[in-house]
Amino acid sequence: MPERPRKAQGSTGPAHGRAGLDCGHLKFFLELARTDSLSRAALRLGVDRNTVARRVAALEGDLGLALFDRAPQGWVRT
Repeated sequence: MPERPRKAQGSTGPAHGRAGLDCGHLKFFLELARTDSLSRAALRLGVDRNTVARRVAALEGDLGLALFDRAPQGWVRT
């Protein structure tokens, strides 16, 4: 049986340290980044604005960093 290729130690491939990342959250992040508005992002995605906020917050939690600053005028990318 052939040997499987080994990753170099310290390798940082796309899945490195991201085993719990839900890639489904990315479409919510991208639409919010494009529109800068929860309401517009929700309308374009066909979901409630709370769903957009929740999914982006979940992505931020998965990554361990803030992707947006929440301001009274809207969400601003960091």
